[in-house]
Amino acid sequence: MVEFIPKQVIQKVAEQDLWRYRSYTGDFNLEFPLNVGDVFQCIFGLQTDFIDLTQEESLKGVSTQNTWGGLYPEKCFFQGKDKVILINTGYTGMTEEFCRFAIAHAGGHYALHYRAGGAFNAGWDDILRVSSEPTTPLLCGPLFCNPLEIHHPLEIQASYYAAAILVPRGEIFRLTGGPNLLDLYHHENELCHKFGVSRQILELRLQHLEAELEADRRSNQRFYSLSEFAKNLESIEKLAP
Repeated sequence: MVEFIPKQVIQKVAEQDLWRYRSYTGDFNLEFPLNVGDVFQCIFGLQTDFIDLTQEESLKGVSTQNTWGGLYPEKCFFQGKDKVILINTGYTGMTEEFCRFAIAHAGGHYALHYRAGGAFNAGWDDILRVSSEPTTPLLCGPLFCNPLEIHHPLEIQASYYAAAILVPRGEIFRLTGGPNLLDLYHHENELCHKFGVSRQILELRLQHLEAELEADRRSNQRFYSLSEFAKNLESIEKLAP
């Protein structure tokens, strides 16, 4: 059975990972587009390698023509190295924006599905605190990603994490002074350039945030204006461990 991880929890995991990166580097003013390879190297010890997987004889059982990336976690070795994200330079759809997303997606798998603890113990009513108690990871062996599996639950979760870390919620909220994110759709080209993502990823991210805000409104939870939320988030980030 596939582990169900609420989107709110995935969002929180991505934000916590960015806070960890900020605390390690001592720089709370992130530069965009985000260097996600550096982020995962810093907080997870994951190395990113760019290689033409279609030429790798050791991967005969993998449809490398359709594979855009992979992940070898601890104690799983590719060319003598473990803890490595692989980006397939032989994949025909590998643009600069998609490459950035592919790295973030693979890192999402590691954050959500390979780490003991992490999101696995975070209950629906406990989305503000992700448990650090050890649990058994969902995955343990090498993983390869291709377009044919994008609708698998684990792939959807990794993609949601990727969008959340590439286009941080706090950064989006700082760019708008009102509760209507639709205003940002008029600046899609600038936002795609700022965050280094495709138009499709940006639109999906904005739609996710709109749905999240609407759910907050309907649930009678305390709701801040976006400008107030951004100020609160900024103060929280500075206090993050």
